[in-house]
Amino acid sequence: MNINRDFFSLSENSSVQTGIDKIMLTISDFEVETINPFSNRVKTNPGQTIEELPTTLICRNGTEVKGSLFANTDTAQYDIDHRGMRVIFNPSKMYHAYHLTSTGDNLNRAIDHIVTETQGIGIHANIQEAKISRLDIASQGEMLHAPGMYADAYKLCNGKRMGNRSEYPGGYRMGNKSVATICYDKAKEVRDKDTTGQVKVSETNLLRVENRWQKSDALARSLKFNSLPILLQMHPEEIKQRNRQFLRDRVFKDKKQGQQLLFDFDSEIQVLQMLMGQYKRGIPAILAHLGMAGGNYSDTLSNFGGIEGYFNLMLEAGVNQKTAYRHKSELMNLVRLEAKANIKREQITPGMLLEELIYRFAA
Repeated sequence: MNINRDFFSLSENSSVQTGIDKIMLTISDFEVETINPFSNRVKTNPGQTIEELPTTLICRNGTEVKGSLFANTDTAQYDIDHRGMRVIFNPSKMYHAYHLTSTGDNLNRAIDHIVTETQGIGIHANIQEAKISRLDIASQGEMLHAPGMYADAYKLCNGKRMGNRSEYPGGYRMGNKSVATICYDKAKEVRDKDTTGQVKVSETNLLRVENRWQKSDALARSLKFNSLPILLQMHPEEIKQRNRQFLRDRVFKDKKQGQQLLFDFDSEIQVLQMLMGQYKRGIPAILAHLGMAGGNYSDTLSNFGGIEGYFNLMLEAGVNQKTAYRHKSELMNLVRLEAKANIKREQITPGMLLEELIYRFAA
């Protein structure tokens, strides 16, 4: 994938990759031929013997298994215990060291590989009907600045019901036990993990934003599915849009907007309607409206809840949806141009960085 490094010349979302970073499948109905391909992990309490442990499963060859079994291959991890079998793999890594792959032919081939692999180690299971108990969807793209510069922008994010936050070298995490979002310098991670030094990251300022649904019910609430058959039927664009909506609604909202709102929404609707009555075209009225607030466009839009918030205000003011979408695009271009001018003036604020994050990963 060739990426144009000039962010301002890109059309919306054009250089952002979205794909699946990790899948954990859970299967309760399965059989194992023999214990031989597996390692056996047995944990007993003080004074307890292995014989006193409950039976986890009986292999087809008659072997009784206590504790848990696990096997690691080049592409997947297989864990078996009293709860069932878990298959953990990264379909994107099957094709590239750090580029992302989504649903479609590549994912179908990855699942076919897992099916063949399970058969090869003596597991009999219907993988294609498995439940998804964890799904990581990631987006990555080149940014205007080094990934480390966005730390203050992450702190502005609302992260709705994602109160556990931590900052670490090259990254930032917000989340809870069910779902988490991690933003990090992908090139740094590749360098840190690549002991061979053979993997080269060609992109500049490559930032990855990774959503991790760590429980099946959290996945169902957020993305409206939690089974492999449904995932395999989804178009890559649908995966991308659902992921972007999650980022827009749950993550990249300014947590201080509630305290910092300077304008009364209903009053501003009336002001915008008045200005629209004085101009034949809509965009001059919108620019006049934003200009009345003073300051730069990015900060003023933040007071309305960002570009998305102002889009809703336009709809409430009577702008038809098609026109409002056009004006939204024009405002995005305006904010980008303003940011470009501010960079030349060396004026960069956390709010501007957050706007870039929203545009790149959630607009």
